[in-house]
Amino acid sequence: MVNPVSWFVDWVGDEMATSEIDKIITDRFYEYTEVDENAKCIDLWFDDPRTMTVRFLDYTVTVGGDGVDLEGSGPYFDDEPIEPEQSIEFTNISVLFDVEVDGDWGMIIDNYYTTHNLRNYECKVASYFEFSNGEILRDFNDSYTSTDGQVSVGDSAYPEYAHTDIMTPLFIPYAEMHLAEGTYDLRFVTQINCESQVIQSSDYVYITVVER
Repeated sequence: MVNPVSWFVDWVGDEMATSEIDKIITDRFYEYTEVDENAKCIDLWFDDPRTMTVRFLDYTVTVGGDGVDLEGSGPYFDDEPIEPEQSIEFTNISVLFDVEVDGDWGMIIDNYYTTHNLRNYECKVASYFEFSNGEILRDFNDSYTSTDGQVSVGDSAYPEYAHTDIMTPLFIPYAEMHLAEGTYDLRFVTQINCESQVIQSSDYVYITVVER
């Protein structure tokens, strides 16, 4: 049996790269397959000792036989290439109350979501607070706030794959809600903005906060 890696080295020549996926696809591979040399390789595998499949963001290329046959599937081989659909979907949001972080008591919002075709984008995840009747919860110290003065908390995530499951935790101290003593019915919505290409909002999550 032919060793798949040895076959690839023989076919490609002296340009064999390292084990890093993005570097395995060499100049000669691009030359033989006419794949755009700027295309980002996501994954590759050997279907058998003499057939290799390489998956890019929006198409798949298979080379086999003596290394000169090219088969492909996906929009790259259509007359008009189709851009992969970029999207975000929330899978769950949970809240953990009465948590102490660096001396501050507050709550943690665990945001679970899946990104599609947003690899290496910066995705800004932020939760925005208001009273349950829709009245905005106002910030007074420019700490946990949105640009328009609404109490909020945020962080960034960077999807590593074409389809990535992510959990982004957000901690907000109770003191940053600027509430007097009492019991409050609040709600928040989490929004994800991936470089303004894809913006997705969750459903409202209703919570009760007791300020002592």
